[in-house]
Amino acid sequence: QEEYLVVDIFNVSTAYAIPYKQLGWLGIFLYQLVYYILFFVELNILRKSSYRSIFLSLYSIVALFSLFDNMLVLDVLIIPIFLCLIFNFLDKISFERMH
Repeated sequence: QEEYLVVDIFNVSTAYAIPYKQLGWLGIFLYQLVYYILFFVELNILRKSSYRSIFLSLYSIVALFSLFDNMLVLDVLIIPIFLCLIFNFLDKISFERMH
C-alpha cells in the first residue's frame, strides 16, 4: 500500500490519495464534487424524513474518517445510509396506502 501514499513519511493514505495519484488536484476536486452532490441529493430526498438525523450522523462520520481511509466503500457505513433512503421510500408508500 505504499504506492498510495502521497508522501512516504505518512503511514496512512486518505480517501484523496487515489484521486490525487490518478488525476492530481483535478482528481481531488472531482472526488469532492461527487461527494457534495451525493450529500445534497440525499439530503434533499430526506428533507422531511425522520431518518434525516441518522443520515446526517452517518455522513458526518464518513466525512471525518475519510481523512484516514476511503469510507465510501465500507459497507458498514454505506448500507445504513442507503437504508435511510429505502426506509424513507417505504414510509412514503405506506403513508399513501393508508390515505
